[in-house]
Amino acid sequence: MVKRLLATILTCSPILLFSQSIQLGLGAEGNLNNVIVNPDSKSVIGTTWGDTLHFKHQSVTMPFSYKIPIFFRYKMNNGLWFELNYATENINIESTGDANHPDEVLADWVNEYLVQDLWPEYDAMYNGNPNYGLDTITQTEFLEQYWSAAFQKEYDFWNEKFTYLQRTSYNSLGIQIGYTFLRTKKIRPFISTGFTWSSQKHKYQLKSLSYSADSKNYTEFNNYYDLLQEMPELNHNLFFVSLNLGMEIHKMRFGISARTTINSLEQSKFEIERLTQDQTLKMMWSLGAYANFSLFDFNLRDAGDRKKLKDDELKVLGDYKEKKKKIKLSVGLDLPFYTDISNHFEQTNPDSASLSWYTNEGEEWPIIENVWIYHQKAVLEPDEVNSTIEDNAYSEIIALGNIKMIRQFPQLSFNMEYEPVDWFSMETKIGYQFNEIHTQGRYIFQKISYFELYDSLGNFEGWDYYSDESMRPIVFRETFHNISIAERLNFKFTVVPGFMIGFSGGAKANLFLPGKFRIDEVNYNNIDLLSDFNDYWTNGNNDKNWVDYEDYTNGMYYDDYNFFYFDEMVIQSDQLGDYIDFEQTFNDVGEDQRMSNFKNKINFTWMAGIDFYFERLRFNIYTEGAITDINFLYRDYLSVGMGIHYYIRK
Repeated sequence: MVKRLLATILTCSPILLFSQSIQLGLGAEGNLNNVIVNPDSKSVIGTTWGDTLHFKHQSVTMPFSYKIPIFFRYKMNNGLWFELNYATENINIESTGDANHPDEVLADWVNEYLVQDLWPEYDAMYNGNPNYGLDTITQTEFLEQYWSAAFQKEYDFWNEKFTYLQRTSYNSLGIQIGYTFLRTKKIRPFISTGFTWSSQKHKYQLKSLSYSADSKNYTEFNNYYDLLQEMPELNHNLFFVSLNLGMEIHKMRFGISARTTINSLEQSKFEIERLTQDQTLKMMWSLGAYANFSLFDFNLRDAGDRKKLKDDELKVLGDYKEKKKKIKLSVGLDLPFYTDISNHFEQTNPDSASLSWYTNEGEEWPIIENVWIYHQKAVLEPDEVNSTIEDNAYSEIIALGNIKMIRQFPQLSFNMEYEPVDWFSMETKIGYQFNEIHTQGRYIFQKISYFELYDSLGNFEGWDYYSDESMRPIVFRETFHNISIAERLNFKFTVVPGFMIGFSGGAKANLFLPGKFRIDEVNYNNIDLLSDFNDYWTNGNNDKNWVDYEDYTNGMYYDDYNFFYFDEMVIQSDQLGDYIDFEQTFNDVGEDQRMSNFKNKINFTWMAGIDFYFERLRFNIYTEGAITDINFLYRDYLSVGMGIHYYIRK
């Protein structure tokens, strides 16, 4: 009865006729994206033989994207409104096409083959020969007749398919100016236009390329790690203009939108070092649909008006005051917009931390990563060509480098707060969050085949060998389910009735449970060695008998799995150049830096934030940092974000 009486008074109060207000709420938006590209664009890569490869982007697509914006809207009493919104959005590009030598190079090869090899044979045996029913033709006519078919055959022989993927996440800050029609009706149409600035998030860009030419013995292209540098890269800052139409029903809004970029979609070639001169990506445009909900409407009044309203309420209600609850319950959503996690490579990475891997042709591939996953085996296998037995040694190395992508989904939480006095409360927070961490690395494969040499009389002369090497980029993607419990202390003070400001601090315990090991994208986890290591690292499965290097033992025929890292490496030299003294390096690794299953699952963080209280709504800006490392691979956690909490019991 008291609540109904209070509601009637507030509704009839003439003070509420002042209709300017501030709204705070959440939304959801999905966009069908389209990309406009340069039809003649190509990426260029140099080879070890001084030639070039052209990667022609024949199909470039931009998948569907979505975002969950937080908006702050100021509404005027004449129907005009202004909105400030923030969201994160993943914008990805996928490209497929053909990789081949330049057309002019292929044309030179075709001309050389036709003129020097095929024409003399044709002219001598077939040209004008009545046995074949052929007329006499000139060399020019011969070239005109056979050149197209010969060029296509040459093109098809050297041609290889490639798939390129770039994943990028942006922090988006937008402003909207709109007008609402029929403001006294239940359904109120509106129109708006706006501008959005999207800036690439910290450690949230990753490029991956699938390309293989092993069937053509392309030894000059085996090291195609640098191919990524020549691929088109999304601009680090994108600027959009948009037009929106929709309708408003109570606190809900539904609408459709159209947007387009007004700056270059591709990062300028002057800002990244690469050979490619073409701009592949020109612009993007999107059609989308969205819905949002106003969690809180705050009518603008000065402090005097609010005090007068409170006095009027007390006159009607007498001395009645509803008893405040000391136990408060709320649900929350925390959205991180900046997250940084480093790893062992980023922390140590001294200039001397470089392994020079030499190929069979003497080419040097410098490797600077210092966290290694290693598999080596030696087996006897039949040589089908020579009908003999070969002694084959296989080596696989995965060298993990920089963390290129940290993907944190919004954290959902349930909170219980004990408030003994108006200005202080203690809060317990139980949360869930899904995380992905993508570490870029290199996969190196080497096969060395030893075989016996015999003279013409069948006498054994000794041993010889040949080797095949390749190196390509990979992505180690780990997923985690983070279940946390936090304790916070909240301090707050009243600015005006219905609005409070406060600050908070506390600590949180995080339990990390392994997620699915996904291999559904280009070069993501698609190495058996990574799958084996992940099974050992996250699930404790040691079927492969993983050991660290200090326990490494060798035999005549073996199949060994190892993991190791180095803080400081011992460098030796020989006629090929510098190399790492593995035995000395690994023996110096301290036991306190070994991998730990406990550190792999639990860590502790601190929290601090600024809070704004609007009746049943709490909006906060927070930061969170590591007290202990997440695990051996991931260290020095720091996150900044914003959160919205709604009190279901206040």
